Formats: sequence, structure tokens, C-alpha cells
Amino acid sequence: MTLNNSLNKRFSPAKSTLLFSLMSTIIISSCSNDTELTNTAQPTQASNQAQTKLNSSSFIKSNPNSLLNKLKSKYKNTNKSAIKTFSTEIPTLPVNTDFKYESKQWHLRQTNVYDAWKYTQGNKDLIVAVIDGGVDYNHPDLADHVIKGPDFADNDADPMDVGGHGTHVAGIIAGNGNVKGIAPNVKIMALKVFSDKDGGTTNALMASAIRYAVKNGASIINMSIGVSTLQKSGDGKDFDSAVNEATANGVNITTSGGNSGYSSVNKSNINEIPVIATDEMDHLASFSNYSNQDLPKAIAAPGQNIFSTVLTSKCQGTPACDKSYDYKSGTSMAAPFVAGTLALIKSAMYDDYLRVVKASGSPTLSFHDFFHSKQNLATSQLGLSITPSMLAEAIMSSCTNKDNRQDVYSMVYEAQRDAVFGYGRVDVGAATK
Repeated sequence: MTLNNSLNKRFSPAKSTLLFSLMSTIIISSCSNDTELTNTAQPTQASNQAQTKLNSSSFIKSNPNSLLNKLKSKYKNTNKSAIKTFSTEIPTLPVNTDFKYESKQWHLRQTNVYDAWKYTQGNKDLIVAVIDGGVDYNHPDLADHVIKGPDFADNDADPMDVGGHGTHVAGIIAGNGNVKGIAPNVKIMALKVFSDKDGGTTNALMASAIRYAVKNGASIINMSIGVSTLQKSGDGKDFDSAVNEATANGVNITTSGGNSGYSSVNKSNINEIPVIATDEMDHLASFSNYSNQDLPKAIAAPGQNIFSTVLTSKCQGTPACDKSYDYKSGTSMAAPFVAGTLALIKSAMYDDYLRVVKASGSPTLSFHDFFHSKQNLATSQLGLSITPSMLAEAIMSSCTNKDNRQDVYSMVYEAQRDAVFGYGRVDVGAATK
């Protein structure tokens, strides 16, 4: 089965306004697709009963004095130049595609990452926690932006990767050297939950890692962890609680959908984003589990023959060599692709927020306050009924290669999910334009 390539129409304004460009999927969408959003801040049991589609009446607070409604009213009754009063220039960035292994990273070109990099390459204050088997923090493509967290499995302070899996995941998100990650300027928090002794982990260890990530400033958590590991790791109640706590604090969580070829992605908490793997032809990867519409946030991303960072120990003492990069396949590779996409979306949202609010002379929130510690204040400022982090997920789900219905003027965002690809394969360029 081939994914439908339908993102032909784009609106690329030369100006931005608060919520005109920041909330591009609400006022003038930067992509041709739409989204369905669930009430992710609720506990799992309640969430299963509350998978509510948010349309114009629930997506936006019915406050006639909110900035969003003022802008929407101006836009509906005149033309886009009518809101010029609120606008400020959108700077564009130079895009470097002259890195050593660019030709091997087909996934960057297929998903229009270079288009996204014109607007953002990741906010330096954004942290993506990689809960995995550790990260090779000595790798030259990662070394200057890895935060060393604990090794929960071996109860020590060294999250060094010995298997290469976590290092490959980290490179997909934020590699910045001979390979490029989706968001090369963000930070990686290395959290190790797999033991060097037996390769095992537990739900309790993963719950501890999630809570550590939230407490120490992570904005996104990636867990490329298979269902077989979860099934063998004991009671999942504390794990579910940790996921719910993270979501309530504005942290997005991406997980691998599984590599068994089943018609159901890994059973996970409803607040997680399970990711399905696609190949170079935009087909379902032969090994990948697929959506079957079991989980409301399922989405697809490249996961076959992904070239990224691996262990520098393969270079036998030299700082780096060709052996410290390699191809890997799996939904473990697709999940960090989505984590990196969210990192760029959040970065672009915050850049727009700063540009416009600073121009108005008003005080601004820090990145962490905007998405996390003061997310309710940000939500109120923007006149929304969902938090900025939830909006980032909505933007991503709206901007895929699926053709969904959108009526900008009536503010209807009706996404279509299918039984294979969920919301479809992410389009990073469209999501950040």
C-alpha cells in the first residue's frame, strides 16, 4: 500500500502575527490537512472514554475579547493585510545540506526537513529525553549537546551506551555533524534503563526515568521500547501514572509501534504517540506493526534504512570514523523522527511567540514556562482550550501526506485516520511553515 501524497497547496506568508503564524493550523493552516485530538491530560481510564474530536467550538474558547477571536474576526471580514498592524517579519535561516553523509539520509528529503530548517533548526533550550540503553555522549555529532542523566538500570551516574541503539536514536533526533538529526540544535537527555549485565529493564525503572525527565526540564520524551520488553517488565500501573503526569506537565511522549508486522501497534498508554515505520517508497515497512485505529495518536514516519550515529568504540580509539555511523531499521527509528518533528514544531511556535510579544513590548515567558510550568497562563494568553504542547501534536497530526478536510473560515479541522498509517506519514516542512 502506498501513502497518498497530497500536500500540494501551501500558504507561506511573508509576515507573522501572534496566532496568525504561531497557530497556523487554526487561522490559515500551513498545510492542507487537519487533526483529531483527544483529551490527553486525563488519566488513561478516563481518556479511553473521552476521545473527543475538537472542532471550532471546543478548540477555541468562546471569548469574544481574546486576541485569537479578534484576529479571526478581522481575517474573516477583510483580507489578510487587515491584520498587518499585529505583524512582524519572519526571518529565514541558512540551510546547510553540505554535510558528509547527506546523500545517505533520504528521510530528510522525503519529509521536507530542509524546508523546516528555513524557519527553525531547534531551540537550544528544548530538551528531548531519550529513555533507552544509553547514549554515546563522546560521539562528535552529539557530544556538545548531550545532558548525562542517570543509569537507572545499573544504579550509577553513567548513561554510556554499549549496544548502539540509543545512540542511533539520539542521532536521528539531534545529530549535528557528519549526519544531521531532525532538530540539530536541541539538547538530548540520556537516560539509561537497560542493564549492561542482562539487557533487561522494568516498568518501575522506566517510570523513574520519565519522572526524572519531567523534573529536569525535558519537553519531549522518546521511548523506542518494544512491547515484548513491556510485557516482561511487571506491573504497568506506575508506568501509566508517570506517562499521565508527564502529559499533564506538557511533555509529549513518542514510542515505537512494534516490529512484529501485526495489525495493531504496541499496546500503550493513550497519551503516548505510537509511531509506525515507512520505507523510501512511502510504503509500510515490511516489519512494522500498523495502526488498525487502536490508538488515537498513531502516526507514521520513516523507519527503514535510517542512517545515523552509532558507537565511537567501533573506531578503536580515534575520535570518529566511518564505522561510527550506520543504517538501522525499525519502529525504534521512526519514533525519534516524530520526536524531532515535535521539537521543530515547538521551537517554531515559541519563536513566533517571542517575535510578536517582544514587538508589542509585553513581557514574555521562557521556553519552559510557555510549554510546561506556566502552560495554563500561555493557554489563557492565547485564548485556547488546549495547551501549547497539545497544539504542537495537533499541528503535527494535521501536516502529513494524508488528504483531510479543512474549512478555514468555519474553523473545522476534521482529520482522517486509516487502519494502516494512523494520521499518515509526517511532513516536517509543512508542519513548521
